[in-house]
Amino acid sequence: MDLESSPHDEVSLVNFAAVLVDCIHPAMARIIDPSDQRHRSTERVRLLVQLIEGACAHEFINSMKHLIASLIKEKEGKEKEGRGLNPSDWLSRKGLDIKEVQESGTFRQACWQRLTSTVASFLAEVIAACDTSNNLHLLMSDQTDHHWAHRLWLNIFSSKDLMNMTYDMCLSPEKKIQRSEVPVLEQGFGGKSFTAKFPFSWIVKRKLDDIWKFASEAKGGAEKSADQQFLRNIQESEIGKFLHVAMTTGSSKDVIQSYISDFVSMACKTTQVDEYMGDNTSLSEWWND
Repeated sequence: MDLESSPHDEVSLVNFAAVLVDCIHPAMARIIDPSDQRHRSTERVRLLVQLIEGACAHEFINSMKHLIASLIKEKEGKEKEGRGLNPSDWLSRKGLDIKEVQESGTFRQACWQRLTSTVASFLAEVIAACDTSNNLHLLMSDQTDHHWAHRLWLNIFSSKDLMNMTYDMCLSPEKKIQRSEVPVLEQGFGGKSFTAKFPFSWIVKRKLDDIWKFASEAKGGAEKSADQQFLRNIQESEIGKFLHVAMTTGSSKDVIQSYISDFVSMACKTTQVDEYMGDNTSLSEWWND
């Protein structure tokens, strides 16, 4: 049974929202927060339940399903290489394990327990990655004046390239097996915690850094400076298109200031954002052109 379903797949009979609800508590128990964020676990459960039942539930659940399915498919692909197994049979194979059937009572219950156990382990990985710097809170910003943040959050979350999650990231560095505890890695300067104001700001920063590096190293014509090439490359990139939607949906000043606030927290010792605000003109050039 393959989680990446088509209308004719057997998995279409599975309510993935119900799977997620059953997985929330075991998944959250695997996540390890920084010492100053231990209270976050309870709040995270509340937020996930609201998201699964809320207005954006379909889009959120669908993106979550594809991310988790991709990780399971990669894991099973590696097992196939090592043991000659068919990745699409992973659930049936586990469910038919006689010990699991005896412990669960029925084949159906054994399959459900195996499914939720597998999904929970990867749900923990995805949520730990998504809730860096309390990022989940920004998905709840569906008010008119902050709808841009809600839309940008979902756009980035739906992008396999931007999320860039692989099965190897889920392994213990020492034992090279899937880890049982998943740390939330803080992105603040020096590993410090901060509360994000801009959705997935650390991912946006990383992509903009990559685009700038490419632009500055490119052997362009004399008529184009590195700055001009940088702006053009942003316009043509996936993240650039998402940022353009954010800037035109919300207040461009609000979007820019939110990003700068997070950028300062990630890149500088000081938390005095006003020292680094400067002139916003250059930051908004790329979407005005």
